[in-house]
Amino acid sequence: MKAGAARSATAMKRKTSWEWDMLARFLVVGILSTAVHFGVMHACLGMSWCTAKSAFGVGFAASFLVSFVLNRNWTFRSEAGVWGSLLRFAIAVGLSYLLAQAVFALTLDMFHTTPSMAFLVALPVPPVSNYILGRYFVFRKVLG
Repeated sequence: MKAGAARSATAMKRKTSWEWDMLARFLVVGILSTAVHFGVMHACLGMSWCTAKSAFGVGFAASFLVSFVLNRNWTFRSEAGVWGSLLRFAIAVGLSYLLAQAVFALTLDMFHTTPSMAFLVALPVPPVSNYILGRYFVFRKVLG
């Protein structure tokens, strides 16, 4: 009986360690995709034909693709199909945006804060919701 309990405890520690590793990789991907967004946006701003709004959009698109590829292949090590995962990823990003927008608006309206303060309150919403949605909805078939 004790051997079974020890194996179970070891398996639980391994699973917990795997979850923490996955979260750390998710944070690294978030930092990298943010850097890509910023860098591509500024590269586009250096081109005479590119407006600030279109540069932001191009940077976001590049960041979206980097985030998808790295999260699928490195963070979650998913075996799920690419196209289905890409569709679910787009849905998750959209839901995270809507949730952050709702928190921003509620904070602004209910607490009569400044836009900057409401932004800070809403800031953690996308990473948290994207991790949860990525882990349990987008990249369901995970190696490990």
